[in-house]
Formats: sequence, structure tokens, C-alpha cells
Amino acid sequence: MEKAKAMGISDVAFNKKRGLEVEEMTKSQYVYKTLFRFRAGIEAGISWLKRCFGLSRCHCKGF
Repeated sequence: MEKAKAMGISDVAFNKKRGLEVEEMTKSQYVYKTLFRFRAGIEAGISWLKRCFGLSRCHCKGF
């Protein structure tokens, strides 16, 4: 998280760890929940592609 903050990213939403406050990651609880839900949606889409179309591996190399 510190590397992301050093790169200028203001809000990050990872799994909340013990001892880490939500306010340390984001500006507010609302922003954290929004980013967390966005991330969950992206992961659901990736999971769907892997299950339905077998995109777990890419056999292509290069362009």
C-alpha cells in the first residue's frame, strides 16, 4: 500500500488487515466500499471468462 501511495494513488482498496484502519487506505468508508465492490465485480468477470471460455491460460506469445 505504501508503494501505491508513493506513486500518487490516493485511494486503494485491499482486504482490510488487522491493525490497518480504513481511513489509512481511503478518504472515507464510502470510498472504500465503492472500490471494494468494483474490485469484486472485476474478479467476478475474470472468473466468468475463465469458467465459460477456458481463458485460464494464454497460449499465444507476442502480438
